Amino acid sequence: MPTARPGRPEIEARVRALHERGVGAINAGRISSGGRLLRAGLRRLGWPVGSGATTGDWAELTALTARILISLAPVEIQLGRADAGLGLLDEAERLVVTPTDRGLLLQQRGLMLVLIGRLADGLSAMDQAIPLLDPDSDVLARTLLNRAMLHQIAGRVRLALADLDASEAIARARGMERLLAKVMHNRGYCALLAGDIPGALRDLEAARAGFARHAEQLLPVIAVDRARVLLAAGLYTEAVAELDAALALFRGQRTQEYGEAELVRAQAALAVGDSAGARSWAGR
Repeated sequence: MPTARPGRPEIEARVRALHERGVGAINAGRISSGGRLLRAGLRRLGWPVGSGATTGDWAELTALTARILISLAPVEIQLGRADAGLGLLDEAERLVVTPTDRGLLLQQRGLMLVLIGRLADGLSAMDQAIPLLDPDSDVLARTLLNRAMLHQIAGRVRLALADLDASEAIARARGMERLLAKVMHNRGYCALLAGDIPGALRDLEAARAGFARHAEQLLPVIAVDRARVLLAAGLYTEAVAELDAALALFRGQRTQEYGEAELVRAQAALAVGDSAGARSWAGR
């Protein structure tokens, strides 16, 4: 006897579960596995149209499709496929209908533009997104964190700390332990920018403890920033050891963070007088 075809409510519930699991994996640093879960959700929704998925209700589920596309876009960026990631956001933009979803799209576009070096465009997108997002929401807390990162890149420490304060307030109220660890991580980087080496090491250690409990996959990212602090303090040998340990922890991932770790490793090699090693790491 043929198996009954699942109805729209059942498909929607399954897809929402895949979306939630995929975003959770990405937030925990499991980029590839998170991407696979999101793509599985899109296939169940019949995206792209004509893909042979299990539902013909794709037009009635455009909002969910848009949200998954928005979540999947940064996976492409992390894997070095910037054009593909931005293309997914363009697809999502055609499906977005509510102000809140437009806020979600803008905050994601802002983050991705920052990651590919278009800082002014990224800041503009985030500034537009924040008023559209639900107050005291998880997404607003993450967007404030991301805008703080943008201010850090530009050296605007005071503005970065203001966004971190606001993000931390939401995260504490909502029990977002992983995000609180990310806030401490960014506070550590702000301290480094301000020349406070002991403060930077203290904040990064607090972030490391949080990631050890809630997102072990992000521990190598903390180690890379700790190495940056050690380099700034003139502790070059210690920085090399920290970076070698971090590169091992990445376990073969080829994300943007891994590439940044290789760049810092090149800088550390140069600092200890290993010019050949610096060229080799930079070449990777």
